[in-house]
Amino acid sequence: MRSSMLSVHHVSFSAVTRLGSNFHTMSNYRYHSSYLNFALVFSLEVYGHIIGMFELNNLDLVVASPVEDYFIHIDDLPDDKKEEAEKATAPLLDALDDDYAVPCDGTAFFPLQSCMNHSCCPNAKAFKRDEDNDGHAVIIALGPISKDEEITISYIDEELPYEERQAELADYGFTCTCSKCQEEKPN
Repeated sequence: MRSSMLSVHHVSFSAVTRLGSNFHTMSNYRYHSSYLNFALVFSLEVYGHIIGMFELNNLDLVVASPVEDYFIHIDDLPDDKKEEAEKATAPLLDALDDDYAVPCDGTAFFPLQSCMNHSCCPNAKAFKRDEDNDGHAVIIALGPISKDEEITISYIDEELPYEERQAELADYGFTCTCSKCQEEKPN
């Protein structure tokens, strides 16, 4: 796909003059071909799969209110600029009332956390306190972890029965064979 897009941009001037009127037809074909490739990549099925993968691997996060950060920044301005900024933002502050300080909830994809493998008896977990509003992910150990031991987290509710855990993990594309699953697996 990428090579067909690049080929349109790398046609030399001499090639264009040799092609003459056929160049327009040829570049339309290449454009159409690239468009079809993009259409396949951005189909509802592919888009849904990508969003689904994101949803399976993201973590909730909280960041401080950007509006509050803005008003804090205004407080640090020199008096003349501060007065001007306060005049401009006063209607917004009045409209927001106390809600200007409400932190923003969201989700994010954290590469390191996303590389952690699953276990139904994990030795770590994602952790967020109410006061953690810096947008960082925190993974905490649930107990001692030895030097060569893999750090694992649970992608699902590990208290579910074996069959339900396996069904939920099928969305991730694997069958769990952790010690808990091996112990609970029906013969």
